[in-house]
Amino acid sequence: MKTALFDILSGYPSGRLLKYTFETNTVEELLSDVAYANLVAETGRYCIRRYWLEGPSAGKWDYFIQGLPMLPDGVSRSQDGRYWVSGFYRSPVIDWAHQFPTVKKVLMKTLLDLVFQVKKPYGIVLQLSESGSILRSIHDEQGTLLPDISSVSCVPPYLLIGGLERNFLAVYEQDP
Repeated sequence: MKTALFDILSGYPSGRLLKYTFETNTVEELLSDVAYANLVAETGRYCIRRYWLEGPSAGKWDYFIQGLPMLPDGVSRSQDGRYWVSGFYRSPVIDWAHQFPTVKKVLMKTLLDLVFQVKKPYGIVLQLSESGSILRSIHDEQGTLLPDISSVSCVPPYLLIGGLERNFLAVYEQDP
């Protein structure tokens, strides 16, 4: 967990998107220099990238959404074509540190344990449109149930919500 936190906070672009072809047993790099890649969520950069597999933009990528109010973790698509994104509290300390890459690197190596201890228990789930607009948000502001939301799946009318350090799924009934 400590290594993952360091990768998130450092913003170092070490991730890649790979394509495996079963028929030829080959791997192709589709996208490189992704900061803490978690599928297409770039957690430390508060954004989600989209990579086009087919169509006129095939082989290209763009930002599906940037400037998220959270550290995005899990992304899933619901039957209606909308997306659900789970994540963690976006800390002003991390925002500040991102402005000073050299200082951030030194601080992360020396104070990472402290940063890990002061994380605010606050879970967030966002619903996004097919074009990447935020449609709604659900918050566990006190972090009493799921302060560490890492996955969300929509099974109408419910959201199944999981956490990194939890051995259960929370079931949230959506309003119609």
